[in-house]
Order: sequence, then C-alpha cells, then structure tokens
Amino acid sequence: MMPSIFKHVRKALFLLTALLLIVGIVQAQNMFRFPYYHDEEGTHMANGWAIASEGKLSPYTYSYENPPGGTLLVGGWLLLTGGTNAFGFPLNSGRILMLILHIVTTAQIFMISKKITRSTIAASIAALVFAFSPLAASMQRVVYMENIMIVWLLASFYPLYAQMKQALFHERTALGGNFPHVSLIERLSERGPETGRILDYGSGLSSAIQQWIDLKSPASDPVIIYIGAINCLFVLLLSIDQREIRPLLAMLLAEVVHLLLGGPVYVYDVILLLSFLALGVSAVAGQVQRWLWGMNNDFKYTLVPITMAVMLYPFWSFYGSRLDIYTQNQVDGQVKAAEWVAKNLPQDAVVVTDDYAFLWLRETHPNTQSYWRVDTDPAVKFAILGDDVCNVDYVIATPQIFSDITTFNMELMRRTIENSDVLMTYANDGWPIEIRQVKKTYCVPTVNVPASTTEVTNVSQQTGGQANN
Repeated sequence: MMPSIFKHVRKALFLLTALLLIVGIVQAQNMFRFPYYHDEEGTHMANGWAIASEGKLSPYTYSYENPPGGTLLVGGWLLLTGGTNAFGFPLNSGRILMLILHIVTTAQIFMISKKITRSTIAASIAALVFAFSPLAASMQRVVYMENIMIVWLLASFYPLYAQMKQALFHERTALGGNFPHVSLIERLSERGPETGRILDYGSGLSSAIQQWIDLKSPASDPVIIYIGAINCLFVLLLSIDQREIRPLLAMLLAEVVHLLLGGPVYVYDVILLLSFLALGVSAVAGQVQRWLWGMNNDFKYTLVPITMAVMLYPFWSFYGSRLDIYTQNQVDGQVKAAEWVAKNLPQDAVVVTDDYAFLWLRETHPNTQSYWRVDTDPAVKFAILGDDVCNVDYVIATPQIFSDITTFNMELMRRTIENSDVLMTYANDGWPIEIRQVKKTYCVPTVNVPASTTEVTNVSQQTGGQANN
C-alpha cells in the first residue's frame, strides 16, 4: 500500500514540476512589454525602493493605502536582486517577482485542487485554466499587492503606528487636530465614488466586470468568468454531500461578499476570484471524472478523455485565439517618454508624472512628484507645491491620470492639466503618453525684500524649465 502511495505522489510531483516549467516559460514571454506599465506598479515599486534605500514605507507621507507586508517583500526583493535597475526599466524587477509568485500561485491551485478532488487530472485542469487565462496571465504580470500571497503579520500594529504619528483620526476632529494629514480611519472608511446605494455596495463592480469580459481587450477572459460562475452553482450542490468541497464554497462566498461590500472594486480584484473560479472548474471536472470511472464497462476508458477534452474545449479554443499578450508591445511609448524627459528637461524642473515613471525620473530629476500625491498628500500639495499650478513645470500624463482626475475630483491636477500644453505625444498602442508643459504666462511670483523697504517689487517672469531642443 505505502509504495503505491509514494509512487502516486512522485507522479503528481513530476507532473506538477512539468506544468510549472511550462507555465513559467510561457508567462515570461513578452512580460516586459505587455501589459502597459500601470501607475499602481510605480507606486508599489517606489514604496519598496523607499524601504530598501531609506527604511521608510513610502517616499512620501505614508498614507495607509496598503498594508506594509507587500512593501517589505518588494523592498527585500530589490535588496536581493541589486536594486531597481537590475532588469532594465525599474518596473521590470517587480515583474520578475510577479513571475515567481505566478508560478507559486499555480502550484497552490494544483495542490488545493488535488486535495479537494483527489484527481491529478482535475488538478492539472485547474492549474492550466488559471495559468493560461489571458485575464490571469496579464494581471499576474503587473506589480499588484493582490499578487503577493503573504500573511499581513504587521496589521495589528497599524492603529498603534498611526496614533503615534497622530494620523489615526480625521483632520478637524477632537482627536485628529487641525493640521492637514492623512488618516488611517479615513482611509479604511473610504467607499469610493458615491453610488447612492447603502454602503456604496458593489461600487465599481459593473465597470470591472465589463473590463474582465470585454472582447476588445486582449487581456479579457469572459470564458472563465461565465463558466466559472456557472460552476459555482455545481460547487454549491456538490458541497451538500462532500465536505472537502465546502472550504472552496466558503472561499467563493467570501470573495463575492468582498466584491459587493469590500469598498470600491478595481479591475485587479479579479486576481483572487480567478483562482477560486479555476478551482471550481476542477471540482466539477473531478466529480464528472469519478462518475465516469464508476461505470462498469470498458467504454469509460474512451469516454473519460473525450469528456475532459469537451469540458476544456471552450478554454483552449478561446485562449488559442488570444495570443496578443505574448507578442504585443504596450510599454514602448512609456519607456520612450520617460527617457526623453530624463534626457531633455532641466534637472531642476518640477515634473508631475504617472507613477510608472516615478522611480526612473527621480534619479535624474529629484523634483519629480507623483500625480496622486499632488492632491492627496498635504506635504506635497501645500508644503511643496503651495496648491499652486505655477509651481509645476511639466506633466507626464496618461489615460489613468485623466480618469482619476474626474473620478476622484483631483482639483490641483485638473487645474494643472487645464493650464498646460501638449509638448509631445507617444501613441503607445492605444495607451497614449503626453508630455505637457505648464503655461506660466500668468504666474507672477512676489520677490521678498527687506522690511525697511516700502516698495514691493513684483517681478513678472515665466518660471519653469524649457525643453532642450
């Protein structure tokens, strides 16, 4: 009996090793060129760089947007691999880390499915459906905190750390003081844009689902979304009699509650959902396999592989037609725009940028600022920029910036964009990058003079650097 078990385990490990090798090779294809560099990646990499180089959780005021565990992991990765430029453009280093985590996640799905279904075939189906889903493959290339499967051990220190910095309570409250600052409680209570519904439930969910299933996007995957949702009903029915299925059902229900009531839903929130949907597909496939193997005739040896092939056909036929994620270049314009700014703009210029280029430009332009912090961090908005468009020279704008200005009512960024002209544009395969120069025609700074002088001299001049042509 024992030798048979060990032989079975060795076969499963051999199959898993082969699967992970294939998954790793395929996932690595084109991962530095697709999808485009996201501002969120720049934020997380900048936070990791701050941990590695300065021992801080952020290069700016720590605003409690993410638990620090992921930042610590990214910072440790940068130290281990030799810094932000070890793989070229700074965000490439994070994508290497995401590749490793993608392989680990695929292995976890295989092992959990094997435990639930007791079927190596079903486990392989779950792993392959997840790993080769265009939606999962593209999302798991991006440096998202959702891709970092670690335990947030430091979460319990959050309130204490916040109160020590006088940043636990809201500004202009009895315990929060009157000075501008970020607030942990305010951050935790954010529900995203108003929807008019109780608790703003499902905020952003409809928009996220549209992006998950949009056939115009090479990274969408309506097959796993729809078939996975249908399989959830079968998982519910199977869990009535099979206790080993119930943990999966609990995870699925918890994820549904999270999507409905967990605050604003973003497109990358699909990462956790995809793993559970893949496990649901494997649970149903494993049950069908057991039913067929229970037949008392030799026809089952033909019927089992045919049935498994039929169940997999929707996935493979769709995935086989969605190969752009392995060939398309969505970052060329982003890199060229960042390189042009680094080479051509004055080093003392104040550059506000989408976070994807933050780390790259900070090396040559120390006055580079994150667009998000321009409106959300009092230390940047008031202390550095004085809430004044005239203190900004250039902007590297992306569709993400334009969207966030509208969605989150970013007033200073809106005024900055409105008072700037397009200097250069990079088409960047549908995700255009604009280098904009702020107009200083009406910027008239006052020059400080000695107190004994009765006249106040106003000097009108156009401030900010000009591009070297």
